[in-house]
Amino acid sequence: GGTIGGPIIQNKLFFFAGEQGTKERSRPSDNRAYSPTPEMLAGDFTAITSPACNSGRQIALRAPFVNNRVDPSLFSKAALNIAGKLPGAEDKCGQATFGNINHRNDGQTVGKVDYQASANHSVFGRYLLTWYDVAVPYDLNKNLLSTATRGYSNISHALTLGSTYLLGPNMVNSLRLAGGLTKVHRLGASIFSAPDIGVNAYSYLPHFISLAVTGGLAVGCGTCTDSTFNNYNVQVSDDLSVVRGAQQFAFGGVLSRAYSNGKTNVRAPGTYTFNGQQTGLGLADFLTGKLGSLSQSGPGLL
Repeated sequence: GGTIGGPIIQNKLFFFAGEQGTKERSRPSDNRAYSPTPEMLAGDFTAITSPACNSGRQIALRAPFVNNRVDPSLFSKAALNIAGKLPGAEDKCGQATFGNINHRNDGQTVGKVDYQASANHSVFGRYLLTWYDVAVPYDLNKNLLSTATRGYSNISHALTLGSTYLLGPNMVNSLRLAGGLTKVHRLGASIFSAPDIGVNAYSYLPHFISLAVTGGLAVGCGTCTDSTFNNYNVQVSDDLSVVRGAQQFAFGGVLSRAYSNGKTNVRAPGTYTFNGQQTGLGLADFLTGKLGSLSQSGPGLL
């Protein structure tokens, strides 16, 4: 970034401007999830339930599994649809290592103009722009496991106008008018909704879903949905300062108005949770379509 400033009209009109920005780019690979292996998709869960994959503990799956095996024809078509979009497992336990690519841009721009109208009167105007953008990782790597991380596109505007008037050698009046606008746009990965993959359910938000498999994986999330939050404010203030001998008196007042609106979709697409309470393993519940819980509501208007 940098700054610049100086006189426009000597001893009369002055300006100042500045800008700073930050760009961050990184490609970490430090996240871990567990997705179905080819053996699991064939109905064989003996590896993932073995002590080697469970910190020395053997898991015995409940019905419809027999000896930790199941007929693949019993699998949920919707679950298989999602499994086909997941990255391949790296070992027999189903581990998949991935990274959420980080593309972040943020910065500030400020501009100020000062005008000396007369020996007793000066005015100024100041504008501040702030922005903060974070890309949705899925849009960069197309890895379904990255859909549980959100992005942002935020911007803020602030404008202040001021007037300072010397009413006499011992009296000063300051008038300020300020206004601001902040827009927060929370972004998520647009992939598919429950009806798109064959689930007989309604989604208030097309192409979004929130799905969590305990001890396994997450696709989307409640706060990874498209949501907006807008705030507006305007304020007028006036202050009068009077000096009388060794005493100073101050009088003033402030009138302000603030307004906000927004739309949040935390539960609008539905949050589907598979926690292993049916078969004893989250991924087993997921593939057999044994839902642990569903939480859903309409969009929230603020």
